[in-house]
Order: sequence, then structure tokens, then C-alpha cells
Amino acid sequence: AEAAASSRAAAASEAMESELLALEADFEAMADQAEVMRETIAQANNRLEAQDAQMNEREMQAEVNLQRTSAFWIERLEVARNEAENSRAALVKAQAEAAASSRAAAASEAMESELLALEADFEAMADQAEVMRETIAQANNRLEAQDAQMNEREMQAEVNLQRTSAFWIERLEVARNEAENSRAALVKAQAEAAASS
Repeated sequence: AEAAASSRAAAASEAMESELLALEADFEAMADQAEVMRETIAQANNRLEAQDAQMNEREMQAEVNLQRTSAFWIERLEVARNEAENSRAALVKAQAEAAASSRAAAASEAMESELLALEADFEAMADQAEVMRETIAQANNRLEAQDAQMNEREMQAEVNLQRTSAFWIERLEVARNEAENSRAALVKAQAEAAASS
């Protein structure tokens, strides 16, 4: 009877030792998987940070381009306005002199045409400036929308990282507890086997 009990205890001890080794192997595999997940999430965060930096740089460049474009068109409009004022003053003077000379009348008509052409150019440039402002505003809106999407993705990546970390921490804790329980049961079985023998 003692030999049978000793044999059963030895068999139980070997089974628990095998189970303990399997649990330790599972624990190491899960630890490796958790490390891979952390590295993958870290790489994703690095890519998101790089994209965020690029988006900020593009936004700054768009602002610089807006300032340069505005300055350019303001200068062009000011030049056109000055030319129109000069032409109008010259036209007034030519009209005053036109009463004494038919040649002055012809010159007045020519200057009137030039004034109309300048005013048309001025209006065309004003329209172009408005189109440029609207185009830049739309570009800024798109950049802001992309920035908002990037921030949302970064927040979602952080949430996923927290959830994944919590999941693997829980799994590792369960595996650790199972390994500890198996180890304790193995020690108990070995002690019982020793007492039986």
C-alpha cells in the first residue's frame, strides 16, 4: 500500500512539474507577445508624432505663404490705385485744357480710355486677390481638419495602448498566479511523497 501511494505521489509530482513547466513556457510566450505589442505601439506613436510635426510645419508654411501673398497683392493694389489717381488727375487737367484745343480733346479721350482700362485692371486684380484669399482660407481649413484628425488618432492610439497594456498585465498576473499555485502544489506533493516513503 505504501509503494502504491508513493507511486501515485510520484506520478502526481511529475504531472504537476510538467504543468508548471507548461505554465512557465506560456508565461514567457505572453511576456514576449506583450513586448512585441509595446514595440508596435511605440512605433505607431513615433509615426503619429512625425506626422504631427509635418502637419505643424505645413501649417506654418501655409501661414507664411498667406502673409507673402497678401503683402504682394496689397502692394499691387496700392500701385494700381496710385496710377488710377494720377490718371484721373491728369484727365481732369486735360479736360480743362480741352476747351482751347481739339488736340487736347483727343488726348482727353485717350486718357479716359486709359483710366477705364486701369480701373478694369484694378477690379480684376481685386477679384484675383479675393480668389487667393478664399483659396488660402480653404487650405487652412483643410490643414485644421487634418490636424484635428491627427489629434484624434493620437488619442485613440493612447487609449488602445492603455487597453492593450491592461489586458496583457491581467493575463501575465493570471499566469503568474497559476505558476505560483502549481509550484506550491508541487512542493506539497513532493513533501507528501517524501513523508510516504
